[in-house]
Amino acid sequence: MIVEGRGLLSILDGTAPRPSIPPSIDHDLTRWTQNNARIISWLLGSVDPSIALGLRLFTTAHEMWTDLAATYNTNTTTSRFDIQFALSRLHQGDLDVASYYNDAKLLWTEQDLLDASLDGSAATSAAALADRQQARMLHFFIQLTARI
Repeated sequence: MIVEGRGLLSILDGTAPRPSIPPSIDHDLTRWTQNNARIISWLLGSVDPSIALGLRLFTTAHEMWTDLAATYNTNTTTSRFDIQFALSRLHQGDLDVASYYNDAKLLWTEQDLLDASLDGSAATSAAALADRQQARMLHFFIQLTARI
């Protein structure tokens, strides 16, 4: 969020490649180089030192980010299974309603984040999310009434 908030996401995701004109002539290259260095510093400071050592081979934040994604992204099928399995085993038990809801909401958020990372279509995601939220609430209330 900090990268996007500072308007630097295009450098990280590679949609703003390095300008090819020498920095003494082009202020865009100077600005790009400075911003790339900011992101690299953030990435190197955000990972374990043993991981950072391997990232030093790359000269752009995009290369680092791509390598991190290839190495550490989880298999989406496995992630979806884990979330669905956790949701299927989630029951109120001795939890108060607020704690039970918060546990469910945490899993729902993980599910939404995973789906958002796979589907960049905001319109499709918004409609699907509204349907999903309604189904979740119905399931949540069914679980609560089943306990009575």
